[in-house]
Amino acid sequence: MKIRFTPTAYADIDSVYDYIAADSPTAAQKTLDQIENMIDHLADHPQLGKQGRIKNTRGLIVPNTAYIVAYELDQEHIDILAIIHSKRRWPSKFN
Repeated sequence: MKIRFTPTAYADIDSVYDYIAADSPTAAQKTLDQIENMIDHLADHPQLGKQGRIKNTRGLIVPNTAYIVAYELDQEHIDILAIIHSKRRWPSKFN
């Protein structure tokens, strides 16, 4: 399956990096690598995440981080909707 990112997801990735890099650029890069690694697994295992908090979405917990990858599936694509800190409230819907 092809993985696509929404503009929100791209912005979230930048925000995650910037937030963590303020204390440790090395830790920020390690966190992004872990997020990207889990997203790469979705191409072969699209059901890897659990049912999301918003209808028709799924949430993939990124081990050893505080982040969840929110995504949607269709027959051909995995759309990465957002990268959400686990302590943040999910939006009521994704754009």
